[in-house]
Amino acid sequence: MNDLNAKAKQAAESFLSRRGYDILDDGWEDPSGIVDIVAREGDVLVFAEVTATRDSGRGFPRERSDEASRAAREASALAYLAEHDVADMMVRFDTVSLVVLGSDRALVRHHVNCLSVGIPQQELPDGSDLQALPEAA
Repeated sequence: MNDLNAKAKQAAESFLSRRGYDILDDGWEDPSGIVDIVAREGDVLVFAEVTATRDSGRGFPRERSDEASRAAREASALAYLAEHDVADMMVRFDTVSLVVLGSDRALVRHHVNCLSVGIPQQELPDGSDLQALPEAA
């Protein structure tokens, strides 16, 4: 792991800890890949990916949101759950992105539940398909 990634992961852990997350694991590895941070926020288990750049002119690093990266993140989460004694917790996938501005400064964006983007939402009925109720006698 290069110096930028190591410092970014450390900064992301501090960022999440200051917001009440309990850091359970960092750099957890399985055949599907590496989970940068596994944390707990209340009754939610969070699998967080950390991205970083020093190029402030380009903005935040792009998040990987294609089907392959989604499948890999989900496979890693399943492997983590199989290996650890975790029960009755929701699972969420976050991304913490940093633009490093100096040796001790960075802009941080925390994208909560990042894998929900692009999932088709079920449309709720508007009621127009309901039959009229019979009048009370």
